[in-house]
Amino acid sequence: MIIGIYSKIRHPGYLGLILMYLGVALLFHNILADVVAVILSFLQILTALAEERFLIKKFGEEYKEYMRRVPWRFIPKVF
Repeated sequence: MIIGIYSKIRHPGYLGLILMYLGVALLFHNILADVVAVILSFLQILTALAEERFLIKKFGEEYKEYMRRVPWRFIPKVF
């Protein structure tokens, strides 16, 4: 049985980092900060995808079942 945030999205830690990057960029009101935030967010997404490939390799069908039960990576019903 999956409980908590992991029952809604598969990568809440990465989502938290992405939100932090975007929040800091907003705080600085700077185009360079915006660009860095977007790049770092993109890298977090790539990391999550690579981690999922690793977890499928390590746990196989068990992780695939989790992916079926929790289809959203970061934002429910969006991505």
